[in-house]
Amino acid sequence: MAISKIYIVLNEALISDVTDVKNNCNWFDGKFTTSNLEYFINFVDKFTASLPEDTMYKVRQWKTSDAYVSATSGYKCKVSDLFINNKFDYIQKKIQPIVTDANDNILWIPGLVHASINSAHKFKKYSWEATKC
Repeated sequence: MAISKIYIVLNEALISDVTDVKNNCNWFDGKFTTSNLEYFINFVDKFTASLPEDTMYKVRQWKTSDAYVSATSGYKCKVSDLFINNKFDYIQKKIQPIVTDANDNILWIPGLVHASINSAHKFKKYSWEATKC
């Protein structure tokens, strides 16, 4: 017999303000860390990203109209489609970090996708680690 767990979550617990991404920045069930890079590295794992170091980044929640330009295909993609393809439930959608630049362009969705960026800059390594339950 399989045992099911039921969680009760207040909607207010799933709301977060936009936050600057910096070293040891917490976001719901995880944390961002940063370190310096000599040059752009294309990280395969999607939990790590190379982003230009001279820019401030924000982490925020998903908005229904969100889209990004894929680093692999170069095409514009909807974040909602990405969430559907990964079978995200309501809570996963609400707590998934979305990393943007100052213009609110999506650059990275940790664990899922890297967006297309200009690689002619000095870079910083950003990593996302979810807390183990």
